[in-house]
Amino acid sequence: MQPSTTRKPPRWLDGADGPRTITVYAATAPRLQSLRRQLPLRVSVVPTTSLELFSLATPAADCAVVSGPSPSVRAFAEAVSALRDASRELPIVIVPTDDATEPDAAETGDASAARWCRVLPLAWNCSDDTLLWAAIQGSATLAALRVFDASLRAATHLRPPLRDALLLASGGLEPVVSVGELAAALQTRRRVLWRGWRSTEALAGVRLDDVIDWLLVLRAGVAHARGVSWTGVAETLGVDRHTLARAHRRLVGLPLADATFDS
Repeated sequence: MQPSTTRKPPRWLDGADGPRTITVYAATAPRLQSLRRQLPLRVSVVPTTSLELFSLATPAADCAVVSGPSPSVRAFAEAVSALRDASRELPIVIVPTDDATEPDAAETGDASAARWCRVLPLAWNCSDDTLLWAAIQGSATLAALRVFDASLRAATHLRPPLRDALLLASGGLEPVVSVGELAAALQTRRRVLWRGWRSTEALAGVRLDDVIDWLLVLRAGVAHARGVSWTGVAETLGVDRHTLARAHRRLVGLPLADATFDS
């Protein structure tokens, strides 16, 4: 039986604080229990040591966690194929393990992680079990950004200046911290972008400036989930830490000091 790879937008984009349903695969029951203990009780977890069940359940989940030998092991082929098909939108976290379930799978955790990341380039590599929930949150945030970017590319009704600006803000290599920066990068004026945004009537009461701040906060969250301090995050994004803190408090409702990934 082949699992369906048709996915709806992640349910947790409606305002929940992370993926609601997570499939977790590990080669052994003790390893599975160890990973489960790192996840909040509020999360619905589908833990399994069965590759068949994992392959069937993952396309309907909000996130997948994989801990096992290298995907070069023949038994992983079907599971890896299902993940690859869904990986553009599905948050996937790889937790390397030195444990080998078959003689030809013996390799270090680093080597296993590198091989997994080649097969699933959009996956998040989590080298420490205690950081699993942070890795899931970070991977989920990246997936949300990919969903937003894909939606923009499909939004042909948006006029080029505004659409180009939003694409640059969401997927550009360099973070954009203001509408003014966007306008300068596109060699246009801020009022052109503001006027284009108002004409869409997409989200009543939401300013273009708020969207830019949200994208900045999301990028900051991804960097922080990778272990970068908030000060370091602000420096990387090219924004003052206090500016980032104000945007975070206004949009998320929490000061940076309280924005952790604890369960």
